[in-house]
Amino acid sequence: MEKDDRDWKNRDQASNLLVYFQSFDFVFYLHLLLTTLTITNTLSLALQRKDQDIVNAMKCLKSTRLHLCNLRRDGWGNLLDEVNEFCEMHDIARLEMEDAYIDPKKSRKASGITNKHHYEVDCFNEVIDWLVQELDSRFNETSSQLLVCSAAFNPRDLFHDFNVESLINLAKLYPDDFSSTDLRDLSHYLGLYIADVREDN
Repeated sequence: MEKDDRDWKNRDQASNLLVYFQSFDFVFYLHLLLTTLTITNTLSLALQRKDQDIVNAMKCLKSTRLHLCNLRRDGWGNLLDEVNEFCEMHDIARLEMEDAYIDPKKSRKASGITNKHHYEVDCFNEVIDWLVQELDSRFNETSSQLLVCSAAFNPRDLFHDFNVESLINLAKLYPDDFSSTDLRDLSHYLGLYIADVREDN
């Protein structure tokens, strides 16, 4: 398109895109995207499976969140090394992290921050914080506990996952429906229930 398109606007846009594709900025975002998608891929696939065991999905969620937090704490150096190695391999100009960051949209105005601050704090940390926040908002502690406790109702393999403690914890999430007396008696009722169900062919 840069050479053959008849419209000069398209040629100009293609030329600018080619320049950007060969920039440190593009390579950095590409590697950051690849890293975060790799970490979240297993959880994404697990949540899409209809036959996924809820307890395992919640464990996968917890592991993914922990992995993201570890990446934020310890992963900056590795990511930067990968980006620099890729830039060297493909003859792309590297950036010195201690140099002043130049905002391409405001190239004449001093940003007041270094490249390291921009890429590590404003990009790397911010993306990971957003992902963790998104996981926390979609799967807060109460909803996660509700899902895990609900798995105790699964009738598969003769109620293999039946767990009295989980069901009592589930009942505690509904204080208007279960009094302290109800909660005290519930473990006995659940014990009778599961014994009866397992005996019934």
